Amino acid sequence: MEEAVSIGWQILDALAAAHDAGVIHRDIKPGNIFLCRTDGIGVLDCRPKLVDFGVAANTDAHIARTGDIIGTPAYMAPEQALGYELDGRADLYALGCIGFFLLSGRLLFERNGSLPMMMAHITDAPPELKSHVPNYLPAELSAVLLRCLAKKPNGRPSNARALAAALKAIHIPPDQAWSEAQAQAWWAARKPKAEPVAHDDRIAATQLAQRGVA
Repeated sequence: MEEAVSIGWQILDALAAAHDAGVIHRDIKPGNIFLCRTDGIGVLDCRPKLVDFGVAANTDAHIARTGDIIGTPAYMAPEQALGYELDGRADLYALGCIGFFLLSGRLLFERNGSLPMMMAHITDAPPELKSHVPNYLPAELSAVLLRCLAKKPNGRPSNARALAAALKAIHIPPDQAWSEAQAQAWWAARKPKAEPVAHDDRIAATQLAQRGVA
């Protein structure tokens, strides 16, 4: 849990710099977060790096208003799945999906296929995180994650820096932290039922509109 929180706020520092420059990543997912070793050997001794800005959008040029859906359905904000104009809060939703995955060992929504996955992000309430986390879960961490996963952008933290500050303020008592062996055993028993779909698997927004969700 300490590792998940540490990874989260460090990635948010990178996102804050990108958003300040008017750039939305649009494909925040575990495969685009690298843990680069520093002086130690554990995850807490690694520095997370946010990579692959290949489908990023410049908000000043309104590149985000494409009508096509670009991103990875397993981590896609509702407004992104609908092909709407985006701002940085879409990236915060994706990071909330990653946080759910790191803490529970499962995707936020486990569906077969890209369209059912995207529909779940648009219409379904997030699962109760506490029921999927077998160890101690701070109430403030659960609350922060739930805010990230709000369906409407204005229900999420206002920006990356505000979310980073909230994560840094979370305290996890040492006696509640898992050992490395406990964490490895937990992860070994978990495997998502649905694999994330690559960002080049695009679906026109009109297909969603025809289903009455746009």
